[in-house]
Amino acid sequence: MSGVVAAVAVGKTLMPVLGDAFKSKALASMIDRVSSKLEYHILFRHRITKRVRSACDFSFPCSPYRKWLKSLAQADYSKPIEQVSVQLALKLDEAFGAKSAEWRNLSDHLSRALRLVEQTFPALAAELPDKEYRQLTEQWAQQRSVSVREQLLKQSGPDAALSAADLSAVLLRSSDARRSVRLRAFNLEAADLNTYFQGIKIPDVPVGELRILTGDFGSGKSEMAEAWYRSSARTLASVHDSAVPVWLSAKDLGNRPLEQVINAQIGTKWRHGRGVDLVVDGLDETDPASAQAALDHARALVRSFDNVRVLMTARPGVIEPNFGEKLPVSLLSTEEAGDLVVLAGAAKGTTFGWSKALRASITRPFFALAAGRALSRDRAPHGEADLIRAVVEDALHQGSELASVGSDVIYTVLKRLAVLLTDGISGTNLSFKNRQTALSSRLVTPFGRNRLAFSLPIFQQWFAAQAMLEGDAPIEKVVGGATGFSHWRWAAAIAIIDLSEQDTERLDGFIAQWVTSNPGVASWILIRAFGKAGSWNGPNDAPLDPVTSGPRLLKALRTWSGALGAWAGCVLPQQVISGPMELGITVDGRQLIFGFSKRTVSHDTIVDWPKDLNPFHVDSTSKWQFWFSRTAPPNAAWPWLVIQDLIAKASEKSLKNEPYLGGSNGIWGEERRYAIALSLTGHHGSLMRPTISANDIRTTAIGLRDRIGPHGIVKVNSTQIFADELDDIVRRLDDSSTAELPSPVPVPDAVQSMKSGWVWDLFTEEGLKKFEVEVYARACVAYDEALANAFSAFAWSMPGTVLQPMGVILGLSYVDGFADRTPCLSVVRVPMDLITELAPTDPSTVWAKSGRAVIHREVDDRRNDFSQRGRDYFEHIRQWLARKNIEPANLPGWSETIEGSISKERPSVAIAVGWLDEDLKSLGLVDGIIHNVQ
Repeated sequence: MSGVVAAVAVGKTLMPVLGDAFKSKALASMIDRVSSKLEYHILFRHRITKRVRSACDFSFPCSPYRKWLKSLAQADYSKPIEQVSVQLALKLDEAFGAKSAEWRNLSDHLSRALRLVEQTFPALAAELPDKEYRQLTEQWAQQRSVSVREQLLKQSGPDAALSAADLSAVLLRSSDARRSVRLRAFNLEAADLNTYFQGIKIPDVPVGELRILTGDFGSGKSEMAEAWYRSSARTLASVHDSAVPVWLSAKDLGNRPLEQVINAQIGTKWRHGRGVDLVVDGLDETDPASAQAALDHARALVRSFDNVRVLMTARPGVIEPNFGEKLPVSLLSTEEAGDLVVLAGAAKGTTFGWSKALRASITRPFFALAAGRALSRDRAPHGEADLIRAVVEDALHQGSELASVGSDVIYTVLKRLAVLLTDGISGTNLSFKNRQTALSSRLVTPFGRNRLAFSLPIFQQWFAAQAMLEGDAPIEKVVGGATGFSHWRWAAAIAIIDLSEQDTERLDGFIAQWVTSNPGVASWILIRAFGKAGSWNGPNDAPLDPVTSGPRLLKALRTWSGALGAWAGCVLPQQVISGPMELGITVDGRQLIFGFSKRTVSHDTIVDWPKDLNPFHVDSTSKWQFWFSRTAPPNAAWPWLVIQDLIAKASEKSLKNEPYLGGSNGIWGEERRYAIALSLTGHHGSLMRPTISANDIRTTAIGLRDRIGPHGIVKVNSTQIFADELDDIVRRLDDSSTAELPSPVPVPDAVQSMKSGWVWDLFTEEGLKKFEVEVYARACVAYDEALANAFSAFAWSMPGTVLQPMGVILGLSYVDGFADRTPCLSVVRVPMDLITELAPTDPSTVWAKSGRAVIHREVDDRRNDFSQRGRDYFEHIRQWLARKNIEPANLPGWSETIEGSISKERPSVAIAVGWLDEDLKSLGLVDGIIHNVQ
């Protein structure tokens, strides 16, 4: 068996070395030096024969061999060494066959003849004093060449009498070649993917039966069949008279019977009991009639001959397997897919956070390799939509898939199907003719009665994008509401990548329309198409056009500011919000400097930033105010990305500092006023949450207001308070005629029995449950208030809104942490439609007064249990949304955290800000981490 291993190894790695080290002319030189002895010295020929006999584990006719030795001097050594060896082996085999019927009857006599040729040269070299010749020939003898055996098989025909080991080596080499062709598109070698190949599960095909591997395009059918073939080839080398593996491509069969094609490959001996392990790959790559004919021939083959197994591959819907014949391809797990993406060249952890559609796609090995290849390029895709586009277009350049975009008829039907499916309409709306046209591509799969689906979601997204670009689908679909955004967002992102490379004017038109309709949707699309506006530039990036850059940047700024509504005042400079402005802009390569003139103008004006004014050292007396300097992203959408990035950076600060994002009359105003009252009366930072005297608040507020005036600001105990806030709190106290201002949330109930300095010991367990459930119920209201106020212009694009009206399910447990009993909260946001169904029902359950939150006591240290329940909650919510035909961009998940609300002066607002932060991050409209809400 070591000879077989060596043969395989040589075929891939050692033959190039040996080809350099042992040229035919070196062999000819050696023969020349011993030619006279070969021709005239019988004892020399006897010594060589003896050496060769001792090196072989089989006998052979010595007289014909010695006669053959004499002929070596006349051989043609100008040919490659492999061809010389083949010719000598054929001649020796013929000589033995002429003298010995026993030799002719050997099943592997040709392999034996070649083995004798290979042993002859070391035997000759051993007679020479030249050490170099001995080393070269010994090395050659030790490393048996698969290519020689291939040549021998070709010249001798399919019935060549090769040994099982030699035939196995040749078949494995042909398998290596097929794999190499399949991997060529990814610029990979089989050795790069050894881990993946070793993990492929070999299909189980019983003797005398047929199986059909079924799977969509790219699912790894051919590689699974290849693994089965290779297993059979290795068995051939180790098990006497085992079946011979044969690989056939369905498109090359024509209408020939399978047994005829098998005979042409391996001869006829398989028909007499030895059998065959047959692979017929790609039934879906031929026409339906030919595919059915091949299947019928295969069924007849397993019934007609002994020891026959057949494995065929096809995508679903091409042929109808009988019961028991279908063998579905197992897709990769999420972890396996991620590993394969990395093997193909991507960085570790790349797939984390990818969309559901893209993660589903890479469970097909072809697309995992395509994604890894795309990400390994010098100029890798910048956003997920760019990656989807690269993977799909790479796939559509492959063989028969090219016909899907090369044929106007098929392309038009696939676009139409993509629009229907993206709109949520089944493929049954296509005519019978168009359904058949769609199925003629390998990109579509039938299911149910007359229903069609793309084999991968990313194909649907790509064709829907083409429909958008070509006017077959209105671009307003993606901003038409939560359902439209859910369905069309990826198609829109792919579409603007195409536009960014073709038509800047249309690109600006698409983005402007989306920003105007819903800036949250537009931001999501931009981030997925181009990534964030970081400095990605390389030395070959084209400089910006100094003539058009200013107007495009102004258009982007004005469109964003007009669309953001109330949020614009929180994240953009006052000059942008207040009216017309004079902009100073400098464009240097791809570097931008941007600022405002303090001069009053009647309409927006663009001028050059003063050349003699350093933008980073502008004093207060200057007529100019610097805003930003940065490098433009390397794509045509850069003006929109630059402004979006500035908004995202400002959003982090505003979320943290703006006290009235939800208005002044609800939870936001109530908690803000209580925080002000605590500071005014010397209770700032108090965990007791005392009830405060209205007179004390009023007296201090009026005194401060008189001191700072109507537009002043005062800082009291670390709380910054505005004059109008002092007026507001006094007015509200007067209007209500209340004598006290109570805490808006439940107060501690265990002050007298504190066991430690930890804040949670201010509460009994029951008191803590009441506190948390009310705080979270109020947070749900605060979230609603912010959406209706600061974010009303784009509220429906915020991921959390798919749950509205929203409630919270809480679990309280105690874990070993900072103290012996550290309270831990599990938090799950759910639609109010589901809260009663999903809420716990054990006796420890406590509901908020509003019904928007519920809490119960959980088992301590049960985190694995919570993770499973969290997934169960998530699945219920996903199904609920599916019934509403919505797939959110980022569905709020579940969390587990150490209790942190007790020490917050505005606990409900702090939680709502965290939820808003998650939403805005998902849309690409906030950048940064919020540590403490001020």
